[in-house]
Amino acid sequence: FLGSGVRDPPGHFASAYFYSYISRSDGHREPTVESFKKWAREYNGSFQLDFLRLRDDYNTTEEALRGVLGDYDFIGVTERLDESLVTLQMILGLDVGDILYLSAKKSGGYAYVTNNNNPRCVYEHPKELSSEMKEFFESHEWQHHFKGDTLLYEAVNQSLDA
Repeated sequence: FLGSGVRDPPGHFASAYFYSYISRSDGHREPTVESFKKWAREYNGSFQLDFLRLRDDYNTTEEALRGVLGDYDFIGVTERLDESLVTLQMILGLDVGDILYLSAKKSGGYAYVTNNNNPRCVYEHPKELSSEMKEFFESHEWQHHFKGDTLLYEAVNQSLDA
């Protein structure tokens, strides 16, 4: 049985930006619209799709999407975790009491990181998006660059409704 999960691409990217680019800078960077857009342009817009790929012989994003959807027995949606776990429970024929999860992650706080053999605690900057950052998610540039992850998320999200 092969299963995984996906996250809404804007939420996934925003978390990566605030954690990897802002928080891990040890307070040397503040979030700006300019750095947000620059980081998005340099970020792999098919990060989740590429991570789930079991093969590298796809010629198009659509082929990769079909391959991933065909290779996995189950893919859940982070934003619909309760529904995803119920669906997984039904697929596996488990009792309701066999599924338990506890939310342990909250945005903001501190994290232990190691960079270049330099272990330390860093402040996790809360994920606070400006209106311009949110508008960027609606842009043609965003839609084009993050096409792979957007298609994957939409397909998996729709499968929960089926």
